Amino acid sequence: MMSAAWARKLAVTAVAAGLAGGVNQGFAASLGTGTGGLGATSKIVGACGSGLTFGYTTTFDPAISGYAVNGIALSNIPVGCLRKSLIATFFAGDHAIGSEVAVTLPAAGTAESIPIDPSSDTIDAGQVSGVAVVVS
Repeated sequence: MMSAAWARKLAVTAVAAGLAGGVNQGFAASLGTGTGGLGATSKIVGACGSGLTFGYTTTFDPAISGYAVNGIALSNIPVGCLRKSLIATFFAGDHAIGSEVAVTLPAAGTAESIPIDPSSDTIDAGQVSGVAVVVS
């Protein structure tokens, strides 16, 4: 049984490649499947740096009689990713659950907490099998 403060942490790597004309291309880094890991369907894509850590928190939601995602925790935000757009999509198998979470990363700092209101965007934590994160 998960506690309200339970969080799955994902160490993710965003890599950048410089192409002709100074254009950057992001590549997905596939995550491992350690204890509590989300598996091979989890990835982050970003051309702004590397080392970003993504996790999410849960809270009990009586509407689903289970735990729902109520926040995203980012740390180790690379300087090159500051002020960039982030879109996170949670997956159950091969289909998205809940709405995309879209935010602008902070102008300064290396951490950000992004609230998700389960009453308006229910993401059943028990169904989450992967997360895709794009920083652009």
